[in-house]
Amino acid sequence: MCLTAFVLNPDPGDGGYRLILAFNRDEFYERPTKPAEFWDRNTDIISGQDMFVGKEGGTWLGMSRSGRLAMLLNILKPDGINPDAKGRGSLVSDFLEGSMDGQTYLQGIAKECDSYNGFNLITVELGNNGSVDANYYTNYALETTDPIKLTSGIHTFSNHTINTSWPRTDHIRTELEKIVQNAHSLTKEELTGELLAMMARDVPLVSSADISTEDMDIAKLKEMLKELVFIKSNTYGTRTTTVILIDATGNVSFTERTLKEPIDPAHPDWEQQNHTFSLL
Repeated sequence: MCLTAFVLNPDPGDGGYRLILAFNRDEFYERPTKPAEFWDRNTDIISGQDMFVGKEGGTWLGMSRSGRLAMLLNILKPDGINPDAKGRGSLVSDFLEGSMDGQTYLQGIAKECDSYNGFNLITVELGNNGSVDANYYTNYALETTDPIKLTSGIHTFSNHTINTSWPRTDHIRTELEKIVQNAHSLTKEELTGELLAMMARDVPLVSSADISTEDMDIAKLKEMLKELVFIKSNTYGTRTTTVILIDATGNVSFTERTLKEPIDPAHPDWEQQNHTFSLL
């Protein structure tokens, strides 16, 4: 489970941003994970990495110095999870390491989409000429099986398909609109702080329901996901928030706030790091 809101702007002007992105990763606390860093095997790529046995090296969000970025949001299908399905985290890693454009890459994924549990996959390519090309594909419940090109502007995604209106996605869209309006008056540090705060809302947006119990069955989780930006429970929750800013001249600020392992939900220990670099 994850949640993201981002702005695509191919013509930001002086002091503006080609990309503003905030992303929450929701996952079981016991799943081993490496914090965001540049990879040992490819020092042009930065991401957190899944270290679960058999799924090592997969990721939910990452980008390269060459301007390739991808993110993955899982979808819970009605028939549950297939334990024999391929790991979805490799969908992001493979795109980051490759050279195929987003549309072509996603078309290839579509041909083997039944090999994976449900997902949303978004690719972004930032060109040297200032272009921002973003594409989206899901293997769940769309009338078309073709990738969808994303227009400039604000986009929000959660654990359902594009344009699905949930309280959590509607809320962060509204909040991001407010933040973007004032972005020119904020330093990068201030903008990052506002985005982190936006993704940290931990009370239900509609009901007074509470999921901070051990009763975390799929049906209850799916229902409560619609209302919560930041999830907390005894076994599962928001483990990582990432904010990525890419300005008009290609300077990147990659900030990650993540829970240290081993995770004790009663006494969470957060660490924050920032990586800055320029697109090649």
